[in-house]
Amino acid sequence: DVVGSFPLRALALPALTVDLAVEMPARCFADRDVKAHAYTDKRAMFLGVAILRLEGGLVAEYREVAETAPAFVQMGFAPERLARIAARQGEALRAQPEWRRHLD
Repeated sequence: DVVGSFPLRALALPALTVDLAVEMPARCFADRDVKAHAYTDKRAMFLGVAILRLEGGLVAEYREVAETAPAFVQMGFAPERLARIAARQGEALRAQPEWRRHLD
């Protein structure tokens, strides 16, 4: 669902930001998930951002950025493993051309 300022037509132009609420469909869950406490693992939280550029009403570029650390903590990942994951994610960000101007 589209939420936030966009459906209310309360946008601060020229930038356009659209917030989406994403719901996991029921088919992602089994009846036994509640008893096995798997339900909370399946709905582990994360923050994700979809970045797209439109040209002529069509999507010309699309990419995603996800902050997965809260989900990994909730799933019980060891601190050492989290550190390795964060280091890899940092290296991947530093390799993107748009980040170079922030790092110099």
